[in-house]
Amino acid sequence: MHNIRKIGIRILLILAVLFLYQRGVEYLYRPHNETITFINKERREYDGEIETLICGTSTAQRGIDPEIIDKKMETVSFNTASSLQPLDGTYELIKDVTRNNPVETVILGIAPDIMMKREVDTKYKSRLYDRLQSPVSKFKYQLRGCSVDEWPYMMFYSARVEDYFAGESIRENINVKQSEEYKAGQIIESNYKAKGMIANKKKLKGEQPDVLTQGESEFSADKVKAHNLESLVEIAEYCSDNQIELILVYIPLPGKKIQSYGDITTIHDYFTEFAKKHDALFWDFNYHKELKTLFTNDKFEDTKHLNRNGAEVFSEQLADMYYRYHTGENIEEDFLDTCPYYVASEAVGEKDE
Repeated sequence: MHNIRKIGIRILLILAVLFLYQRGVEYLYRPHNETITFINKERREYDGEIETLICGTSTAQRGIDPEIIDKKMETVSFNTASSLQPLDGTYELIKDVTRNNPVETVILGIAPDIMMKREVDTKYKSRLYDRLQSPVSKFKYQLRGCSVDEWPYMMFYSARVEDYFAGESIRENINVKQSEEYKAGQIIESNYKAKGMIANKKKLKGEQPDVLTQGESEFSADKVKAHNLESLVEIAEYCSDNQIELILVYIPLPGKKIQSYGDITTIHDYFTEFAKKHDALFWDFNYHKELKTLFTNDKFEDTKHLNRNGAEVFSEQLADMYYRYHTGENIEEDFLDTCPYYVASEAVGEKDE
């Protein structure tokens, strides 16, 4: 018994030293302006209040502004989207947030590229892992979404450090993290906006196409990986079982990105059928009749993401559509039968009349 007690004490001491070491490494090496620091801090502040959860990849993280959603939908929302967010992780994240919050609505930004991806890089998995707050959720995600080789990278910040001799970065981190502004929660030199959202002011350069010719689609149901579809089904079933409204949203894209897909009709049809089958809503804003006029190149920071101004416009549209849908209006009139880029401007005008 005495030996067992001694072994137990030694194990506890080792764990304590390991914990302190990891905290020290993270303090020294995690960049002071890394957004996850502020995201987790804010989410803890809203713990127990979140009613609307925003999930998805970087298009959702940069495209949906929780502050506008809160005001227009009279809710408390939080944006938990992240770059290349894997769907198995999204499932665990939804469960993690709903564990302590009265979530009524999940807005999931769809990402065709993720559906076709066999594997997501470890660093993108870690961004999802860092958003999980329950140890149980972290453990479950490690089991289902990560290989054993990736576990150290997820669990220990020391495994993520690439250069232990980056003296200048260390000095900058220490100086900023010891400042009164940082301790008070002020974000320094970061594109973080609020409540999980990232926003940039850059504008997409180049001419905006007027009419696109439909070609061979880069997306098809055959290219969707089984494990991604299974995770999306799990998300839909979890929301249904817990009386949570699930809204799949295809966030507006610039004409250049739509062109790169060859034909986004297959994307629209795939998620339309999925939503019907699983009793979810699907709002495809790339079929919105005002896509070309509302979401011009100056609303995007690059060929994929909305910028700060574009996110404001889109979030207003999304919240307005949510309100109108729940007050019984026919929102189908806002959408065309195809993407506006496949229709001449005069034809769109004739349909509106």
